[in-house]
Amino acid sequence: MTRVFSGSCHCGSLGVRLRTTLAPSEFVPRRDSCGFCLRHAARVISDPKGWLEIAAPREATPYRFGMGITDFHLCPRCGCFVAASWIDGDHLFGVVNVNALDERDAFSAAPVITDFDAETRAEREGRRRRGWTPGRLAR
Repeated sequence: MTRVFSGSCHCGSLGVRLRTTLAPSEFVPRRDSCGFCLRHAARVISDPKGWLEIAAPREATPYRFGMGITDFHLCPRCGCFVAASWIDGDHLFGVVNVNALDERDAFSAAPVITDFDAETRAEREGRRRRGWTPGRLAR
């Protein structure tokens, strides 16, 4: 059965929809140990067999840091971190911050702490191709 989990930033300007066949209990959120994720208390999930749609207002400029290959989608109005995306050729892959989902409480598994600082760019891109959710960015 396909499920759709929708959400947004606090003010509703930046939206997200995750289509998946997984139940909330099947997701294991990840919390990266980088300063960005710690400061935002981010819990991200992905489903490589699902589909992610990020609806960002035209004036929203994604934030980049580190390797500069990931777009972190934060609302330009209220500042909430909703999702992150990475472009591989003509394909977009992403993760969604569970805290931005309307049904956030259904995702009750404790986040696994991760540390990707030692990854090379090739290793990071390979991990994302295998594990992140394909999708699109709508403006």
